Amino acid sequence: MIESFLMAGALGVALLRAWGLLEPTPRESRLLAWGLTLLVGTTATIAVWGMWNPEFVLRTSLWAVYNALYQWTWVAAFLMTNLSMALAGSLRRFQAVIGGTALASALVATLLHAAGVRFIDYPLVYSFRGYYRPHGILTTPLEAGLVGLLGWAWGLAWSLQSGWRRIGGLFLTGLSTGVVYLTFSRSAWVGLGVALLVGLLFARAHKALWIPLLVTLVIFLFSAIGLPLGWQRGVYAAQDDPSVQNRLELWPQFPHHLIRYPFGVSEESADTMEQSMAVGSMVNFYLDIGVQYGVLPFVLQLWLVGILLKRAWAFILQGQMAGVWGLGVIASAICVIFMNPWGDSLATALWSGFWGMVSAMEVKPDAPARLHAD
Repeated sequence: MIESFLMAGALGVALLRAWGLLEPTPRESRLLAWGLTLLVGTTATIAVWGMWNPEFVLRTSLWAVYNALYQWTWVAAFLMTNLSMALAGSLRRFQAVIGGTALASALVATLLHAAGVRFIDYPLVYSFRGYYRPHGILTTPLEAGLVGLLGWAWGLAWSLQSGWRRIGGLFLTGLSTGVVYLTFSRSAWVGLGVALLVGLLFARAHKALWIPLLVTLVIFLFSAIGLPLGWQRGVYAAQDDPSVQNRLELWPQFPHHLIRYPFGVSEESADTMEQSMAVGSMVNFYLDIGVQYGVLPFVLQLWLVGILLKRAWAFILQGQMAGVWGLGVIASAICVIFMNPWGDSLATALWSGFWGMVSAMEVKPDAPARLHAD
């Protein structure tokens, strides 16, 4: 029950920040944002360290620290980026460098993994008919696909600028699209497809967007021609695919768990070990919030995502540049319907930080700037 109310409080603060109703002073925002950045950075560092040297992490107190922090990583990343985008310029630049470096590293590592270069000896191997699905320095191909969507949105934004950023943006757009395909993450494919369709609407106001959208389509089609096994896995989804069947079995159980455990299922409240394992993950981020933390956090996080999607849609309808970032929100919001990125701190922090950035942007064209100098 305590964790349920703590998560509800954290989501309540995130909602107030997204609405612009909670406005700390620049000094307060810098203090809070740096503290949250430290929390997220510590969690991600322990996670990466655990991949390289799991024996050391498991036999020290680092594992206990990670277990206490990892479940808060996504909302902490949301708030830290929201605060830095709106109020703290220096921290915003720091996060952009660190986040951009992490994003680029994850994308390149995934491509190298596809070429046969493995960085970490993972206990699980994700494959399909002999094809080893790459994920680089991330835990699963699902997270790699999600990070690919974020790189794609970043590439779109840069491709609409001038000079070297335009060239780099087109390259990043193509690179990220290729990563999304190579992971065979169907959830990322669906997110990319929907965002691409919405992007065609946005291209009516920003003609320059046609080129990166065309690059996206061409790279994805060429990848499909060069590696048609990906489409075969897509068809496999309708042919008793175990991962699809697992979701179809788990999702209908959600209302039952929500009614029986309104404050979330914990190890203490679960009746049996089998039940505790069964609700460990619904393989759906939104449903997982409800199962783990209860009714109130479930409603609040849907409310928060609804605000972000509404804001992204307003960006697009008004023809604002922020609509490009909104495409990334649409793609990632759809992607996490079919996955649970909690297990990977890097992917979760990047995803939530991305949402926090968009939530700090102003939708109304005539509104006063909410960006303050340090």
